[in-house]
Amino acid sequence: MSVNEQLPDTSAPAPSGSDAPKDGGRLWRSLWRTHFYAGIFSMPVLIMLAVTGLGILYTDTVNHWQFGELYRASSAAQRVSLDDQRQNVADQYPTWTIGSVTPARRPGDTTVFAVSKDDGAKALNVYTDPSDGTVVGDLDPGAGLVGLSNRLHGQLNTSSWTVPVPMLSGIFGDEDLTVPVAVGDLVVEVFAVWSLVLALTGLYLWWPRKKGTGKALFVPRLGKKGRARWRDLHAVPGLVLSVMLVFFVTTGMPWSDVWGANWSWAASKITPNTSDFWSDEAPTSDVPKVGDLDRVGNRVPWAAREDQIPTSGTGPSMPGMDMGGAPATEQPGLPLGTTPPQASLQLVVQAALEDGMLPGATVAFPVNDFSKPSEPVFGAYVVTNPWPSSLGEQGALYLDQFTARTISRSTSKEWGGLQRATELGVQTHMGTQFGLADRIVMTLGCVLVLWASFSALVMWWKRRRTGFGFPRRPFDAKLQRVMLVTAVLLAIIYPVWGVSVLLVLLLDKFVVRKVPPLRRAFGMRDRTEVTTGS
Repeated sequence: MSVNEQLPDTSAPAPSGSDAPKDGGRLWRSLWRTHFYAGIFSMPVLIMLAVTGLGILYTDTVNHWQFGELYRASSAAQRVSLDDQRQNVADQYPTWTIGSVTPARRPGDTTVFAVSKDDGAKALNVYTDPSDGTVVGDLDPGAGLVGLSNRLHGQLNTSSWTVPVPMLSGIFGDEDLTVPVAVGDLVVEVFAVWSLVLALTGLYLWWPRKKGTGKALFVPRLGKKGRARWRDLHAVPGLVLSVMLVFFVTTGMPWSDVWGANWSWAASKITPNTSDFWSDEAPTSDVPKVGDLDRVGNRVPWAAREDQIPTSGTGPSMPGMDMGGAPATEQPGLPLGTTPPQASLQLVVQAALEDGMLPGATVAFPVNDFSKPSEPVFGAYVVTNPWPSSLGEQGALYLDQFTARTISRSTSKEWGGLQRATELGVQTHMGTQFGLADRIVMTLGCVLVLWASFSALVMWWKRRRTGFGFPRRPFDAKLQRVMLVTAVLLAIIYPVWGVSVLLVLLLDKFVVRKVPPLRRAFGMRDRTEVTTGS
């Protein structure tokens, strides 16, 4: 969205008497200019988010079209065990570490093993045929159109460029004060909030202020010509888009590296997740959190990101759980301190299915910590349902790595109120919460972004002044109180955006106003220039 109407020349002296603009007119002009500049700021990012969002909405379709040979397997009834498939992968990738497996969801699908090396710097998805266990091929999880869409949608494909950013978990918690955040993520976060400003100002400009204005509110006047028709073609669809942009921003921000991470930490403190299995005194694994398992192509439920992965039963019996006898490190036939063998993948997957997890759920392998040989820490299997899916189907299950028994679960029943509400928004944003209807609506939102951007460019081109055609700024421009209050509230909610506003104001005061060519480009004229006609 951008320009709704062409303003009068507000750089001229204000008329006197009954024709003098009232406060409402001044506010309208200020919001119009804000709408225009918010469109300039956010339009390139909005177009990118819309195009990549379409790619993500149709992930399965695009992946099967681009890499169909990796996703298709024999539909023969014979099945090789997951453990044998894992061994085949280990044999063909001896220098790689296998981190997780996603069993075939349907007959004819391949099994996917996630492998990595060099401390996770390199990663691959390895595909095996369940019918005979052979390796079909491998693929970088960030490859292809969907991989590129995910990287651009979240970080502008610049994850290697990072800056330290203070986080709530470091300010008020016991974690590091700052964390490295991708520059691209900060850019997306800033301009996403500028698109929120675009939506709010667009709604105000659309709102009818008096009767008989001739504005088309809900149906564009296609019979009109020129400016009136393009204004309607922009503003009427823009009404729907403004509402959708507010939804897109508020439900997409939880996945950002700054605001999303801070919100996740705050939500976990305000409405912590609970579990019927796991008591507050139960031990937890030192590594890692569920959120640390989140990777491109292997998403975990947002609401479970702050969950600490529990330990498996290698010590005294854990609270709320019957380990069935002696601790694993003291079982008969095992020397003291010997680690027993892990439960088979086949048993783990079967146990997860019996506990209500869905076919195709991803099983992340346990992460153990032997930094203290006398007190080893044994992690648990983390089973997460296919992502994205509806709120009721999202969840994580923690299984003991030696017995495959359920240690704890993290589903919507155990999540806190803020986590449930956020996860509901996230899954709706992904087009999965309400089935096909949800996907259609989200697709419409992406298309409306592209249309609004195009129609805004047409309107600007038709009505532009000499030069850049930026709207003129009145010599007596003042920041309206409602705008100041709204900006302060947004800056409190989205601090990174607040920093960007300060930078814009400083740039305006110390650069744009001081350089005559920039002053003219941005339509800034003082009273002397207006009086003399220069």
